[in-house]
Amino acid sequence: MAKRKTRMSASLQEQHAAESIQAPSRSSKNFVEIFSAKGRIAGRQMSSGPGEILAGFHQKGRRFATVDHVLDPVIPTKMGCDLSVHELQRLTLRRITCDRNFVPFYMLGAGGPVTKQRALKEVKALTALGRHIMALDQEYVAAALRRRRLVL
Repeated sequence: MAKRKTRMSASLQEQHAAESIQAPSRSSKNFVEIFSAKGRIAGRQMSSGPGEILAGFHQKGRRFATVDHVLDPVIPTKMGCDLSVHELQRLTLRRITCDRNFVPFYMLGAGGPVTKQRALKEVKALTALGRHIMALDQEYVAAALRRRRLVL
């Protein structure tokens, strides 16, 4: 089969170019509000890239650190075994809350599907299932760190 070349009119090309350059609005689905160190809310666009995954905390323990911050030797951060249970809980809750594409999953002994709302409730209550969800989340973060190290 021969491929057909299609031509776009000049006005369609201009419209397509304008749509691809537009900056995302504040109501965009990727827009997340993150608290700055001074307690003010700073609007920030979260990209879906591997470097923007929340992976820990900055050394003071108030601000979240992304994968790029954790891998940067200049920025002091805490992650993994350095985190207390409550810091790990806070990180997992933020990651689940910000995840727009949370896929419900099944676990043996969980008694039904684990939806986003149920996952948030279980992690907040620090139940056995909540602790398993926190462990799964840490495995995901560790995998993201390994992937990012390969890229850098």
